[in-house]
Amino acid sequence: LDRDVLQQWGNDHSNRSLERIYYPDMFNLKEKTKAIYASGDFEGEGWSGNAGVRVVRTEGESNGYQILPNQLPGGNLPAFPWGGFVQQTHIENNHTEVLPSANLRLDLMHDVVGRVGVSRTMTRPDFGALGGTVSLTDETHTGNGGNAELKPTVSNNLDASLQWYFAPRALASVGVFYMDLRNYVGFGTSKGTFIDSRALQQQNRPVFADYTITSPINVDAEVKGLELNLQMPI
Repeated sequence: LDRDVLQQWGNDHSNRSLERIYYPDMFNLKEKTKAIYASGDFEGEGWSGNAGVRVVRTEGESNGYQILPNQLPGGNLPAFPWGGFVQQTHIENNHTEVLPSANLRLDLMHDVVGRVGVSRTMTRPDFGALGGTVSLTDETHTGNGGNAELKPTVSNNLDASLQWYFAPRALASVGVFYMDLRNYVGFGTSKGTFIDSRALQQQNRPVFADYTITSPINVDAEVKGLELNLQMPI
């Protein structure tokens, strides 16, 4: 069947309508990513390694809605019987990251190997955290929801280990790791500007106010530790 025919059939037989759609729970999020990388392997007597770099470009756009208590005069907004909705946020979130990495293996003895790795890695926030929709309380100018301005988490990493192959199929090793996290996704408050629906009722025109929004935020963090490993055949 033709796609348009199927879509029209769905529209005709759906029990959804504008009165049944809860716009504050809806958001639109677009994200485009581009990347380019280069890498190489190296080897010499008693050592080997590799190095590379990746450049990543992310372009994000988030939209959400806000409920109004009454339809504006002459307005043409999607509406519940008790109010209308306006697009409350349009946020562009673009960033470029350079992510280098390098790994080195050294044969310290015939049965002892040292390994070192350094890198910068990136993890993007999930769509639930980036969702631009919020729930507002006009009396206190507070709210809660997502944070469309979240930046990706970037981690500078160091891993080093010493491995002793003391018998066939046997290994004893000790390793250390350290991660310096920038823009880790935590939880806190951020500021946003929204339409104050109470003031709109009183003045019959859009009135904007600053709200304190409880939402995911970017924070700095670190992870470090020690790894011990023993493998032996039985």
